[in-house]
Amino acid sequence: MVSEKQTNWSEISEEKAVTCFGRKRVCSVAKPQASKIRIVLGKLEATIEIPPDCQVYQFIRSQQLFAKGVNEYTVIGRGIGLIKEDKVIEEKFINALENTVEGFRA
Repeated sequence: MVSEKQTNWSEISEEKAVTCFGRKRVCSVAKPQASKIRIVLGKLEATIEIPPDCQVYQFIRSQQLFAKGVNEYTVIGRGIGLIKEDKVIEEKFINALENTVEGFRA
């Protein structure tokens, strides 16, 4: 098991172009094969079991506000997703604004 405290995601991932609901996106996909990924944000957590024929990615959703000399960066949440044959088939998102865990399966 690898902990976030032990490594940086960019050291164990590579960018990959995928399709999600017909739209293209680029994800940072883990290079080593894992059986499960778990992320935590505050008191919430999300976990995805990873089948051998799938890859996993994680992301941070944020917003940046520029107004009258103010530059404010806010993390909205964190997410993880599952890729099979270059298509996103599952995603879970920890929404820090609403304090919920959301997700979908394609």
